[in-house]
Amino acid sequence: MRERDLSSWSFTLPWHPWGVSVRVHVLFPCVVAGVMLRVATAREYDHSLWWESGAIALILFLSVLWHEIGHLVAARRLNGDLPQVILWPFGSLAFADVPQTPRNHSWVALGGLIASLGVALAAGGALLSLGFVPPLNPVHSSLTPRLKNWRDGRIYMSRTNPGDAEYFYFSDPEDPQRWSSPVKLTFAITEDGQRYLAHQSEPVELVRERHRSVWRLKGTPIELEPARLTAGPIWLSRLFLMNWLLFCVNLLPALPLDGGRLLQAWLGHRGERHNGGATTAYVGFLVMLGLGVYSIVLNDLLPAILAVVVYLCSRQELNRIEQELADESAAGVGQEMDGDVEGSEDETSETLGAPRMSWWQRFWHERNERRRLREIAQRQAEERRLDELLDKILRHGRSSLTEEEVRFLTRISSRYSANNRTTRDSHA
Repeated sequence: MRERDLSSWSFTLPWHPWGVSVRVHVLFPCVVAGVMLRVATAREYDHSLWWESGAIALILFLSVLWHEIGHLVAARRLNGDLPQVILWPFGSLAFADVPQTPRNHSWVALGGLIASLGVALAAGGALLSLGFVPPLNPVHSSLTPRLKNWRDGRIYMSRTNPGDAEYFYFSDPEDPQRWSSPVKLTFAITEDGQRYLAHQSEPVELVRERHRSVWRLKGTPIELEPARLTAGPIWLSRLFLMNWLLFCVNLLPALPLDGGRLLQAWLGHRGERHNGGATTAYVGFLVMLGLGVYSIVLNDLLPAILAVVVYLCSRQELNRIEQELADESAAGVGQEMDGDVEGSEDETSETLGAPRMSWWQRFWHERNERRRLREIAQRQAEERRLDELLDKILRHGRSSLTEEEVRFLTRISSRYSANNRTTRDSHA
């Protein structure tokens, strides 16, 4: 049957950094194409910015990949691995393969957060060295950044969109070293594409000279100087904003974000694993509602997409827990039936009988069954490869193993050790 899991809506890149399969979710190119087309066609944007929106999308892609490298490094330090990443605009939908303990899952989640925060701090430090204060609002426009200079107190801007105020400054005639308050000029676009002054905070006039055109305070020789950013601060601010946004969004306590994985690990450490997963899923539903309201207020599609993904992943977690509990319950019923030789056939049928499932329940049951079969096939493949590697060690020695084969053996050994420790604890 056709796979309908959310993570399956992706395609594989031919690039395998550090032995990791990189897949891109279809949401990523769809969001990028939608944003670029909107910038290129909507009247609210300067149409010449469309190519810069594509460059920002590339920065986002590299930032998300770097975020996942943080998860990869953390997983490998814990004798685990990240066999594949499924990139979407806020991280990955794939989980790391590490020994199943809350502590390990916490460190893997923190690895991505630390990677994004590190780049944000580096870019923010570079901005500060240039005299600009990094914008701490994660939803600050990366297309047309606006930065305050902590040295002269002026607000600098890149190219502005129609309807956005541009900041112009002039020196105080009595103190040439002191800048006066900014004069805000707002420009708009006519139907035929002509630019005109739509609003001014102080009376100004455009003076056309032989080699230039300047704005002056009306009736005075005082010229206005635009506060424009150069390319360096513009792209540094965009790099900062992309990684700062990834860090802040992934702090949300909802799956598949890192904050949700941290919450699930913390709850699993404090109590029963199933209860922790269910609580995380219900918290995710609350986050989903908040994101939905936020997207309606701002009329923004990206928070709505995030809300849908959070809902699907939270619902998937609940179904996973329900399936595990059902399997455990069925195993317990089977053991009781083996010990009870006097039970009648009618009583057994009544015990095992289940109400007819709805189409939604059948969908999730079939999906969980497919996942169970995939896990069995993966375990069988790992066992076959383990036998091959052990045979290779017997014939050629441990030195014949490649670095990836050593990581595989270490990961399998750690997993079996964790499973055996869990089994001993349950028997105790």
